[in-house]
Amino acid sequence: MILGSCVSLVGIVGPILHTEPVFIALVEEGESGKSSILVFAGSLWGRHTDPTMADTLGFGMPWDSTEFHIEKEALAGNHTPMLLDESRAQTTDNKLLITFVTKQAFRLERGFEHGRGNASHRRRSTHVSMLATSNISIECASGNVTIDDALRGRWIEVPAPAKGQGMYEDLHGALDVLSFTDRLRTLARQHFGHAAREFITRLSAWLADGKAGLLEWAEERRRYFLLCSEKIASAGRSVVRVRQKFATLYIAGCLAVEFGILPLNRREVRQALLTCCRDHLSHVTHEQQKTAQSIPSALELLRQHVRRNLPTDLRHRLLPNVKDYDPAQSPGLLLHTPKHGTEFFIANSKLAEIVGGESRADELKHTLAAAGDIAKAHGTGADRFSVKRTVAPPAPKSHHRPNLIAIKAAFFGLGVD
Repeated sequence: MILGSCVSLVGIVGPILHTEPVFIALVEEGESGKSSILVFAGSLWGRHTDPTMADTLGFGMPWDSTEFHIEKEALAGNHTPMLLDESRAQTTDNKLLITFVTKQAFRLERGFEHGRGNASHRRRSTHVSMLATSNISIECASGNVTIDDALRGRWIEVPAPAKGQGMYEDLHGALDVLSFTDRLRTLARQHFGHAAREFITRLSAWLADGKAGLLEWAEERRRYFLLCSEKIASAGRSVVRVRQKFATLYIAGCLAVEFGILPLNRREVRQALLTCCRDHLSHVTHEQQKTAQSIPSALELLRQHVRRNLPTDLRHRLLPNVKDYDPAQSPGLLLHTPKHGTEFFIANSKLAEIVGGESRADELKHTLAAAGDIAKAHGTGADRFSVKRTVAPPAPKSHHRPNLIAIKAAFFGLGVD
């Protein structure tokens, strides 16, 4: 909840400090209280005038919107938080969902309106913070969706606390998560919009007295947070951007304490944010390990494909013609030549589709090459695995020798009569 408060207010502070927007995603299974934190964070600003939307989302909006609508909301909410609830409302297809979410993270962080040739106005920009909720982590992405540190530094996932109930460490006397979230939502219905107004009033007064003094004060808070977080690290990953963004959140939280908006002290804010930062790194490591254990290797995926999709046998009779043959759609071919013996052929694009992306396909090809089980093109000075083989008799204006990946059929137990 402290994290949500800081995210809610950092959209005002970021442009003054010239920092990047901060996007936080609360990631946990359903019924954990994520949406109620979203309602709480939004109550600092306001509440929908539509009572149905207000009761459900408070000041937020659902993920099931088009890119254009999300962009309009971001432009309209300049310097305020963007609160997006339940990413699975967008789609239940995890691949499509993660692709959509990650694309929005990059687009919204840049802050530019999508360039349109028929636009009648100058291209607009925005600076918003984001608090989102999701039952699905981007770390669950399939192999052909790129999840890297550039994305993780922009879309920072924070899970439920290890020792808590749902998303909460303390239910403050409530019997369970449901009772506590009901209380939160009741308070949000009764009191909303005051905190951000007071925050803006006091921040404006400080800026009027001298921006240099505010910047110096903020930089001191940043340095101290980074000092406290310097031991937070993750093997094989740069966490500089993540630490910097949590430091920016800390500045917003300290300002809220300074202005009497949050009934806390700096230490409490700092400890909460340090905990969330550590939990983020632990979450990524845990999800990566879980995904690695659950996803079959590229080699096993290819073996499964061959077992389930018998290749077209061209050892004794070639295709009549290649007019209706599409290598990218073919599950595979079996060919025999005196020089190469019996080989299993498949298009490179099809191989990448089967094993989960180009990088996994390239890794597999080099593994097969090390064992001498894949053909290589000669004369290029580098490993090239796309080779030509005759799959149909020559015909006028017909390409009968397509580029294919050739793997020894014996590797799959094929080609033995």
